[in-house]
Amino acid sequence: MAGITSINLIASDGYVMSAPAETYADADVYIMLNRDGDDLEYPRSCLPDQRSMYWVKNLAKIELTPGESAAQHKQGSIKRIGFFREALSELGAVELNNRGNAVRAYPLAAYFETFGKEMPQLPVTIIARDGHVKTEVAEIFLASYVTFEAEADRESDLPLYFSEDMSLGMRVKQLDLVLSGEEAIFFGSEIPVSSLFELVGMAEAESYRFVASDGFLVEIPAEAIPFGTIYTDESKGYIRAKFDGYDLSDVPGGGKVKYLIAIESGA
Repeated sequence: MAGITSINLIASDGYVMSAPAETYADADVYIMLNRDGDDLEYPRSCLPDQRSMYWVKNLAKIELTPGESAAQHKQGSIKRIGFFREALSELGAVELNNRGNAVRAYPLAAYFETFGKEMPQLPVTIIARDGHVKTEVAEIFLASYVTFEAEADRESDLPLYFSEDMSLGMRVKQLDLVLSGEEAIFFGSEIPVSSLFELVGMAEAESYRFVASDGFLVEIPAEAIPFGTIYTDESKGYIRAKFDGYDLSDVPGGGKVKYLIAIESGA
């Protein structure tokens, strides 16, 4: 299924589970009509050697999502990384219901309108910390939210990609990255710069612009990237960057950046 990034397995009750191309790239997708010799009232999807969540009972429909999968996403194609947590104060939270709990949630459409390079038009790739990958059409993605609040004992699910109308199977726990065209959005709070570049497939450049939400900007040479760390200032709450072990005394701020909102590839 060339050009298909995921299949949506839809049950008769409206439940939807999205299976990214990586889950069936080297295997077949089966539809079970009977089990143990007994006919099933509704078919059931079957993805051998995959997690049980992809084995959807009472299967009513399968939808194909076109676009570029995470595996097909070209290394070196990302030219800008945005930091979602730094944008929170500008986005403004809305109160939504998540599994019966009122949570503050932040609209993804507002992020791209305010901080994004451009609004997504094609399907985006959503990546969780546990390695789960989901492809989402732009219309649904831009109507969705991210929350950093959870009920007791579910804090490990955060950040959570969701909307009130989205079925549990379509939500993404432990949201880490979104890839949209030449742009990536990072939802974490701390990571070595080199690791982040590797995760997103950052374009190679002689230098990179570290951009702060207050307008500060500094050009960091590529040689310094292995020394860099992105982290949250626990006392102030904003995202910072530092480069311990590399002499950046000749650049503004000595290479230390407060309120980090984006990294852009230079020339």
